[in-house]
Amino acid sequence: MESCAAPRSTATDTPGQQPPSPGMVWVNLDTKVFHREGDRYYGKTKHGKWMTETEAVAAGYRASKTGKGK
Repeated sequence: MESCAAPRSTATDTPGQQPPSPGMVWVNLDTKVFHREGDRYYGKTKHGKWMTETEAVAAGYRASKTGKGK
């Protein structure tokens, strides 16, 4: 018997949102972590917004440990 359930989508399956201007970071509001371009969660988390890196650091967010664009 085959399962009728559709496979669950993950952050890497769906395309991320595009930043309003180049060089912005994606801030995950739930985890207080920001993701740089190239990170697997860049523009993809459900509760986030775009900021400059300077704004993110000033607001108390920290860089992701898995980000590629360090």
